[in-house]
Amino acid sequence: MWDRALLGVERVTASAINVGSGTLMSAHGSLPVPGPAVAALAVGLPIYAGGPERELATPTGVALVRTLATEFGRLPHMQVRRVGYGAGTADPAHWPNVLRVFVGEEPAAAGSVETIVELQTNIDDLNPQVYETVFDRVFAAGAVDATLAPVTMKKGRPGNVLSVLAPQEKVEAVLAVLFADTTALGVRTHEVQRRVLPRRFVPVQVHGHEVSIKVADSQPGRSKAAPEYEDCKRIAEQSGRPVKDILEEAMQAYRRTAGHAKKEKGSR
Repeated sequence: MWDRALLGVERVTASAINVGSGTLMSAHGSLPVPGPAVAALAVGLPIYAGGPERELATPTGVALVRTLATEFGRLPHMQVRRVGYGAGTADPAHWPNVLRVFVGEEPAAAGSVETIVELQTNIDDLNPQVYETVFDRVFAAGAVDATLAPVTMKKGRPGNVLSVLAPQEKVEAVLAVLFADTTALGVRTHEVQRRVLPRRFVPVQVHGHEVSIKVADSQPGRSKAAPEYEDCKRIAEQSGRPVKDILEEAMQAYRRTAGHAKKEKGSR
């Protein structure tokens, strides 16, 4: 099986897979499209049925996409270098049986661009105490961010807009939480692109406890850093000290660590 490293490719974005519709003939007789193999390989992947009533995705094709694709969504921003086409042997009427591949490079910019799904719902009749559980569960379902903003709804009622960001493959799990744990009757979903700075975690010691410092590189030689709040909260609860003091001490420990690393690099 091919590997992205062997191909010299760092990221592969694929559109949803058109599996086709109708029936296909097999050694076991007539089967509905998609066939059992394609259906099994497509678990967890975005698929749809369109075009002529025939099989449009084979097990080999779905297996390749499943192995190589790092994400599913719209065509990402890129500087196109090459375009390739592959045609199947079937020639359905008024339907190009062709696969197209763009090979390119991400435009030079701060941070990487990724496609993600934003889910929003307006709520005006939920006990505010429940939101803590809702947030915990959407994050456990795979959300990467969630916010709550006050709004004025129809008839002048006060309410909230609950917004959640989730990868495409986690959308259904997040939707299940929103419908089960809130009073929402509908959720708006749309794909958005966000720019993300490369980040890493640096461990530091505060009173014998480890705190992770999240570091994001904004420019060559420049970065921004912040302690992980949950680590500092845990130390504050165990020691009885104010969490703001733990946060400050963690940053001081990181600055000492970063300064020491710069000195070592400069002396080489």
